[in-house]
Amino acid sequence: MTLHRQVAPEITGIWVLGGTGAVGQQVSRLLQRQRVDEVVTVSRRAPATGAQARWPRHVQLDLKQPDASLPFRRGDRVINLTERTPPSLVAETVRHGAVFIDSSASPAYVQNLRRAAVEATGPGYLVDCVGMAPGLTNMMAHRVANRNPMTRRLEIAVELGLGKHAGLAATEWVLRSLSHSYDATIDGAVRNLRPGQLRDRFPFHAGTPARLAVNFPFVEQSVLAGELSGPCTTVLSYLALDPPWVTAALARLLRWGTGDFLSRNAGHAAGLLLRLPTFGSTATRVVVRGFDDGGRKTSELRFVTGDQTDATAAVFAAIALAAPAPSLISNPTLTAADVLSLEETVAVIQAVQPEAHLDSKTGSAGCGPGIQRGAAPSARSTGFHPHRRSKRQ
Repeated sequence: MTLHRQVAPEITGIWVLGGTGAVGQQVSRLLQRQRVDEVVTVSRRAPATGAQARWPRHVQLDLKQPDASLPFRRGDRVINLTERTPPSLVAETVRHGAVFIDSSASPAYVQNLRRAAVEATGPGYLVDCVGMAPGLTNMMAHRVANRNPMTRRLEIAVELGLGKHAGLAATEWVLRSLSHSYDATIDGAVRNLRPGQLRDRFPFHAGTPARLAVNFPFVEQSVLAGELSGPCTTVLSYLALDPPWVTAALARLLRWGTGDFLSRNAGHAAGLLLRLPTFGSTATRVVVRGFDDGGRKTSELRFVTGDQTDATAAVFAAIALAAPAPSLISNPTLTAADVLSLEETVAVIQAVQPEAHLDSKTGSAGCGPGIQRGAAPSARSTGFHPHRRSKRQ
């Protein structure tokens, strides 16, 4: 399956850091058919045996090394899929006039990357909060808040299906995050929370009872709290797992104080979990809802798609191709919501997962119009077409 999109002429090449992982491989496959001079993957390990013939150019490099450096050029797009990448590489990207595109959901890591981009004072810039969560979640939250002026509280919940194993790095990240306290904005004040301290239920599945979710340190809640600090006084992110009994078990473990133990042993625990059988669906579901001062629901958006790997890769490929030329950008930091609209992002995901859809529900507080199922533009209107090769190979 391929993408076709008109590429800005200033793009000289696209680097994929962490390019041998599942998302990196899919991003590379999508980009190889585009009008890009070259696609270069970077990883501490070589491509799998037998894959070299169809692989783009590859650089074997441990990005965690303090002297890690790459020959970026003005106009390059640098997709970062690993938190091994140091902030110094972001500064290098910006100084060379390239665009650094980041996937991290960790608040502290994103803050460090933003600081590096600002202090570099170069012609390039950083795009963060790219992917599904963060990324699509940010766009949905902006839609709820901007079209519903009475919204004061935003709640963002992601349900991950366990029908397919996530990658080792992603599994380790979730486990490590279980012990990380983080700041969240509640009623206009910053509060320090631990994962699992708050619990709520969300309608991930239409026509069925709402499911349990626990608060979790996804970066978009802090980013959105800053961007929407006027109208919204509370922004919270939640995590759920499918099947729901896994979420219930996680909530109990966190209540019993085992988050620190799981975090300290994240590497061993992740390896064990990935050897267990899969169960549940492979779907990824996102619910974003708003409430007014009186606790009445103002609006609700629900997005459902299949395997998160394909959806995330499609968003990254689209952001890399659509990111404006650095000469047009004065701000050293953007988010994915500044590059693609919600409708464009849904269409990009539908190009690789036609079953994906976005539903909306207006609450009782008298909000503006929302997005109805099927209202996203077609792949044709955004320039993305599955199964078609670019005219230039």
